[in-house]
Amino acid sequence: MGGDNAPASVIDGADIARAKSPHIEVLFVGDKAVISPLLAKSKHVKGADVIHTESAVSSQETASQAVRRGRESSMWLAIAEVAANRADAIVSAGTLAH
Repeated sequence: MGGDNAPASVIDGADIARAKSPHIEVLFVGDKAVISPLLAKSKHVKGADVIHTESAVSSQETASQAVRRGRESSMWLAIAEVAANRADAIVSAGTLAH
């Protein structure tokens, strides 16, 4: 789970979204050892599930490079969750690489 000030900023954003829309369910994909303590400090996403991976798409990779690189990246695993109908959508800050 990448992005500026991530994963804390991502979890903070999800916490705000869940406060405004308590009916949504949130699933995080990333390093569980890093994400779980941050979730424990949150108010609205405290019990969210985490799919563990230590592989993330770097800000220097293009989308096509990330897809070719591996099936263990956080983005690949998030896409797999949607494909398997275990998630409805992906929210990502995305990569700035061209």
